[in-house]
Amino acid sequence: MEYLRGGISTHDVEREYEVAVAMDDDGTIRGFDVRFTDDFGAYPRFVVGQVIRPLGVSVQAYDVENLGYEYELVASNKAPQTAYRGFGNPSHIYGIEMVLEKAARELSLDPDEVREKNLITADQMPYKLPPKTVYDSGDYPEAFVRIRELVDENERCPGGLLDPEVVERKREEGTYRGCRETLIIEPAAPTTSMTDMSLERFPPEEDLPEDGSENLVGFDREHLGAPVEADGTIHALLGTDAAGQGVETIVSQLLADELGLTPNDVEVG
Repeated sequence: MEYLRGGISTHDVEREYEVAVAMDDDGTIRGFDVRFTDDFGAYPRFVVGQVIRPLGVSVQAYDVENLGYEYELVASNKAPQTAYRGFGNPSHIYGIEMVLEKAARELSLDPDEVREKNLITADQMPYKLPPKTVYDSGDYPEAFVRIRELVDENERCPGGLLDPEVVERKREEGTYRGCRETLIIEPAAPTTSMTDMSLERFPPEEDLPEDGSENLVGFDREHLGAPVEADGTIHALLGTDAAGQGVETIVSQLLADELGLTPNDVEVG
């Protein structure tokens, strides 16, 4: 069983990684160990979310039962970090993929075959990850095959960016081109998944000690109120602003379905 480490520094955040993979000689992945230090700069936002969110995709697309995940947050006098569409995950996935690539080559295995061998299959869905987050559906092996086909058809074709003749010519000129296909898992509802996981660690508010001794700092709760108006319509009150994802439509439809109303009977604001 190989146990390899590699340090990774990503461009989007100043985060230093040490990632390890436990892999059998035949390429079966037994576990990942992820450790990193993250410089949050001064006055950071989303401090916990930035490093907790990757737990929603902790083992990437691979069937892996064992996971170590440890981080250290550092405040400094640099520009602060903040969220920008899918924050937290890219560097984690990059670390997983790079150490997998390194381990496969160390064992003289084809990295593509190692990836394909370890992908979560459709009949394993819904799939529970080590942190108890869940992938609800998907056919990752089929998607992986299609991704490789698309790269071959569009990039390794004559004149494409990865045309072997072009790559070799560029190499002689001192320019190196490379590509390794993989899947990128982006959680659609990481906050919900993280909340579900947190509920197993923290009791509901009504069960908390009256003296306030239970510390829920960093626990992700969001308010939803739905008072009934005199005419029978619902005025839903959310604890979040609209951000372009159609939250108002989703909430009105869910409430209408549950209460036997039409979406027109539900005002979201």
